[in-house]
Amino acid sequence: MQQTREELIHWLHDQILAFSSQITIVFDGDYVYGEGSGFCYFPQLVVVYSPRGQSADDYILERISYQSPQTYYTVVSSDQPLNKAARRMGATTRSIVWFLNWLKKKKPPVVEKPIAESPSQLKRLRRIFEEETDI
Repeated sequence: MQQTREELIHWLHDQILAFSSQITIVFDGDYVYGEGSGFCYFPQLVVVYSPRGQSADDYILERISYQSPQTYYTVVSSDQPLNKAARRMGATTRSIVWFLNWLKKKKPPVVEKPIAESPSQLKRLRRIFEEETDI
């Protein structure tokens, strides 16, 4: 299960690198290999493992309850009781399907340009290679 979580974390991290907002992903469980605090930080991504005895859902709701009026939370979950409780507390909720579609729209497609060397650059590189092989 930990390997699946790590794959999800790295995939999500790669998806949101260009975003200006921060995303927090919360998992049940307080153990993270190499992280005693239960938190891992990446650019734009915070990974939280809920404290012992507290579910991820309860952690999320507790965090929302401490929000200031300037803080804006969007809970992404397909868990309807969690979504309903989060909305009552002032958070916006979205489904996982909505979030994945949103990621597709936000992330520009990666277009790899082939590297084309100019004729003069190729000539220079051939000369360097030939000099190296003569040694």
